[in-house]
Amino acid sequence: MASIYSQDNIESLYELLARAAGTKIFNAKDYDAVITEPSFWPNMIYNPRFDRKNLRTRIHSLKIGSQTSNGPNYIMSDPGKTSQELLSGLKDLNLKIGHWTAMHRTLQDLPEYTQPTLKIAEVKVKSELVHWLHVLNEALMKESKVDASMFENILSNENIQILVGTLDGEPVATSMSFIHNGTCGIYLVATLEPFRGLGIGRDMTLRAMKIGKELGCSQATLQSTNMGLSVYRNLGFEDCGEIEVFDVSKSS
Repeated sequence: MASIYSQDNIESLYELLARAAGTKIFNAKDYDAVITEPSFWPNMIYNPRFDRKNLRTRIHSLKIGSQTSNGPNYIMSDPGKTSQELLSGLKDLNLKIGHWTAMHRTLQDLPEYTQPTLKIAEVKVKSELVHWLHVLNEALMKESKVDASMFENILSNENIQILVGTLDGEPVATSMSFIHNGTCGIYLVATLEPFRGLGIGRDMTLRAMKIGKELGCSQATLQSTNMGLSVYRNLGFEDCGEIEVFDVSKSS
């Protein structure tokens, strides 16, 4: 199952970021990445293929590049492709700063919504995007706030659905789906803190899944923090491995 996740979630995430940033995926000899302006998204390597023998030297060169030319600052492992030998080497350099859990679910037999007062709508215009982005930044991004222009670039993309959840007309939650190669990738599920524990995040995720099914997808994938694991497992998602994140700037 990790290979299913790897092919459809990691690559679709970066395809999504590239479209939003108006750029292309950057392919180096030993990694792939999307290089954007800092206000868009952290420049992060995915599908790393570094040689363990000269790993310290290679990481140091990436550190210099990130400081001088807006090169990638972070490395994200791929549960289906990144070798255990490379992961071990990156851990030996004390660069790890966190992880997500890769998850996968078929879109058969979807459950029903549990929060009847939650209204979920698709964001279609820039004026609606302002409210969605406020919730996203407050609930999920915190200090690393993202720029509205990133999402303005993808509002009209028929394969991307930006969803906002409201209670009594107040925006309280977000999610987003990206249809890519027959898979529904689910991203940016977030709920404002006072409204957590009410099943809102579950229903925001479920709505993205149902959209994916309506558009012909057979499966959904996502990346979960520890906080969201129980929500996604209760929705029927299965773990596919760990996505470990490393900070190049920590190299010596």
